Amino acid sequence: AQMVRQVLIVMIACPLMLYGSPPALGEWLDATPMRRRIVRIITTPLVSLPIAVALLFAVSAPVLVDPLIKTQLGSFALDIAWISAGFLIWLPVQPPTPMVPRLRGPIAIIYLIGVSVAPLPVAFFMTWAPTPIYAVYELAPRVFPTFDAQSDQELAAAIFQVAGGLVIWVQIAVRFVRMAGG
Repeated sequence: AQMVRQVLIVMIACPLMLYGSPPALGEWLDATPMRRRIVRIITTPLVSLPIAVALLFAVSAPVLVDPLIKTQLGSFALDIAWISAGFLIWLPVQPPTPMVPRLRGPIAIIYLIGVSVAPLPVAFFMTWAPTPIYAVYELAPRVFPTFDAQSDQELAAAIFQVAGGLVIWVQIAVRFVRMAGG
């Protein structure tokens, strides 16, 4: 359930919020030279993608997740990190209206392919770890007795890889069709 929620936040909610934001947000971000400079820096793919991936790695690290997930404030901090990573990922290709995307056409598609590949080491680590990597989830009560913490972790990794990748690849396909004039 946690991984489904995180995929929904990063891959669906964040781009939809950027797409559906009122033009006033884009105008506000573009209103002063300082804001334009900040937006220009954070929408640079060589800045936004590494920071977003670092955030995704951090919020997947057991050393951070185990102590933080036990408290409401810690859980909130993890959610803020996921949301921040989602916005950083999508801002270069889908900024709020009336701002112009920093990346368009084939470059945007290449960037999104990079986005689809960058977080895979986390999912691979979760899939191939010989034991559950999160102590807090290992100790959690089971809904089904036969569905142990290891199976839960492997399912979470599959959701992360498949569902997250599917959303990005749908975006890539739509952009490719639009670019081809279809």
